[in-house]
Amino acid sequence: MLNTDEGNSGGLWATTLAPAGPWIYVHLRGRHLSTILRTPVPAKTLYGPATEDFPTVRDQLETMRDALAGTEIVADDLGDIRGFCATEVDGVPRVFYCAEGGGEGEGTAMLLLEGDAAPRVIGSLPRD
Repeated sequence: MLNTDEGNSGGLWATTLAPAGPWIYVHLRGRHLSTILRTPVPAKTLYGPATEDFPTVRDQLETMRDALAGTEIVADDLGDIRGFCATEVDGVPRVFYCAEGGGEGEGTAMLLLEGDAAPRVIGSLPRD
């Protein structure tokens, strides 16, 4: 039996997309876990004013394959995260999100990933 339904850890779906510089950051969420990926913005435009032809299935698959080949895992094995967004400043990607796990007496942690560094806590929300 395949472990793919959304009610268990086998199912992840894209909940938030955040374009930043040459990347599209993606928050994948499952029932009790999250992952952050980044995939390159496709080099080829399939739709828009510069294109006249309707892209074929082959064109679409080729574009997806090329983008997925460059996809990177930014942060894995995260719990439930919220407030996900991304930007790029002077060529350095910055990804912000909130996650449970603040210190004792603190609420939800606010985390920032800058470049290739590990996420760091930049503050915490008050406890309810």
